Amino acid sequence: MTINPDKIHLPDSEFFKWCQSLYGINKGIYNTIDLWFYESNKRDILSRRRCIVEFLTFIASCKMNRNQHHSLRFGHRGLVKKLEEFFDKQEYEENLRKRNHND
Repeated sequence: MTINPDKIHLPDSEFFKWCQSLYGINKGIYNTIDLWFYESNKRDILSRRRCIVEFLTFIASCKMNRNQHHSLRFGHRGLVKKLEEFFDKQEYEENLRKRNHND
C-alpha cells in the first residue's frame, strides 16, 4: 500500500486519528502495535508508521476481525498472534525477494 506522504508525517495524535478513522482501532491497540514494531527494531518513526499501516491493512483484509461497527477486534492474545503472523509473512517475503534477486 502506498501511503500519502502528508499522512505519514502527521503529528502522532493526528496519525493515530487517521488510523482510527480508517481501521477503527483504539489508542491502546495503536500503542501496542507501535511498541511491538519499535521493539522489533523498527526505530525510525517513518519506517514504523509504514509498517503500522501495512499491518492494519493486512488485518483489515481479514474481514472476520471486524465487528458490526467495522472496527478491528482481537481476542485474548489475538493482537500479538496477528503481529507475529504478519512479521513472519514479511520476513518470508523479504527472503524470497533476496533469493530471486540472487538467481
